[in-house]
Amino acid sequence: LSLDWNDVFGSQGYRLLVSSDSLFVTANVDTIITPSQFSVPPGRLNPTTTYFWKVRAYNIGGFGPFSTTWKFTTGLIGITQISTEIPSEFKLHNNYPNPFNPVTKIKFDIPNIKGNHAVYTKIIIYDLLGKQVSVIVKEKLQPGYYETEWDGTTYPSGLYLCRIIAGEFTSVKKMVLVK
Repeated sequence: LSLDWNDVFGSQGYRLLVSSDSLFVTANVDTIITPSQFSVPPGRLNPTTTYFWKVRAYNIGGFGPFSTTWKFTTGLIGITQISTEIPSEFKLHNNYPNPFNPVTKIKFDIPNIKGNHAVYTKIIIYDLLGKQVSVIVKEKLQPGYYETEWDGTTYPSGLYLCRIIAGEFTSVKKMVLVK
């Protein structure tokens, strides 16, 4: 995510605030920077969350007033929620197609467990030797049915393992990449 604003004449830099609450009681990002744009580092924002941001310039005379507050909502990159229904159990489905060349779809289900709505979920791809080759999901996800893809273009033909870790749940499926 990149935030960009107009330069303020005579400024030496900017203070940027990004928060999930419009009053900025707690800030996900609070930084002093020189350019009039900022790329938010990975892991600082949650998916499917509304954020607010504002910026103010400074120079030798001090800080100016904050800008208007803008807002944006983050999405799930590379992950599609395919249904708003809530599954009754965790599940990692077999990828489709399998065997595949070079892209395959991976579906998985995240239920609502013990009133804890969001579950930190990772989907990791390993080669047959157990070496991690890719992490395709690393997000806190709300309950639902999801789908993502893995592109094996840069990997050799062979057997791969797809592992999901969601809360205390873990499951592994075999995938065959044929070129």
